[in-house]
Amino acid sequence: MSKTENKSEIEAFLEQAKAEAPETGSSTTVYPNRDRLQADFDTLYQGYIIEGYNEGIEGNYGVSTAVNVIDTNNEGRRMTLWVGGFETNHFAQFIEGQAANGNALPLQVSFVRTKQTSEKTGRTFNKLTLRLDAAGDDVVIPAMPEDQVAEA
Repeated sequence: MSKTENKSEIEAFLEQAKAEAPETGSSTTVYPNRDRLQADFDTLYQGYIIEGYNEGIEGNYGVSTAVNVIDTNNEGRRMTLWVGGFETNHFAQFIEGQAANGNALPLQVSFVRTKQTSEKTGRTFNKLTLRLDAAGDDVVIPAMPEDQVAEA
């Protein structure tokens, strides 16, 4: 296939995909300017909505998961909670368990970060414990604060 034929095929595909795309009512998607959630250990965090997450982000301290949350106690601020190490596994197990129980995002949760000691090795590790408070249609998404709306 020549480059011209390939380009025509791609253009035809893009036109068809655009024609078949559902109407969204808005021509632009708004991505918030998120704050970073610094979750302290041994502190109970309640009223957070998990909107989504991105796994497998490699950084200076290993592989992490960026969890996009909404703080319902703070005017609906959009935030990112970074989890790494064993906390990544704890988060993934929670999400998988919710999916197995038929719960889908958004998930309203409460959570706590603690330090635990392994019985086998005696080493200390971080543990993330999440509790489901509401799921799916039962979760009310608050409006985004104006100062977090990204400029076009």
